[in-house]
Amino acid sequence: MKTRQPARQRAPRGVVDPARILARDVMCTEVLVLRAGESIRSAAEQLEETGASGAPVVDEAGHLIGVLTTKDISRSEHVDAGRIRTRLEDISEPDDARTADAEGFDEEVFATEAFGVEVAGRARIGDWMTPGVTTVGPDTTLGDACRVMIDENIHRVFVVDEKRLLGVVSSKDVVRLLASPPRAR
Repeated sequence: MKTRQPARQRAPRGVVDPARILARDVMCTEVLVLRAGESIRSAAEQLEETGASGAPVVDEAGHLIGVLTTKDISRSEHVDAGRIRTRLEDISEPDDARTADAEGFDEEVFATEAFGVEVAGRARIGDWMTPGVTTVGPDTTLGDACRVMIDENIHRVFVVDEKRLLGVVSSKDVVRLLASPPRAR
């Protein structure tokens, strides 16, 4: 027996109703995907090139197994162990380029050319990623997806069907939706 879903109704023009919008409606489908066996240098270069702050990690079979973020790469234990050097260590003068964030820290936390010899090609994404990815289904409401991000203190949830990655809903996608709500038909 097939369960029928009630028909979704559109909110009035200019109003975003998170209970009526599904993850599939908001998710980004063009997602940078990293492989667990790739080098950290390769991941950092791809993140830097695309401007992404993180990306899903898949195994050889293409199953979602983790996430690697710029925060994972710049974690203090990697800096303390000399695996990477942050750009902040190179800054002796105030930020004349005005690229500091709200707390006064330089926005660029790491630079691929600052990696130590150990990281240059030997350290693998699978060793530095955060395993256990938070996911939602494509029919999860935007409100529920946002609650998951808040509860888990994360900025993105991956949208999956079975183990297949369909896309990602990030806090940026939610802000974009609120800034430009869909028009009523």
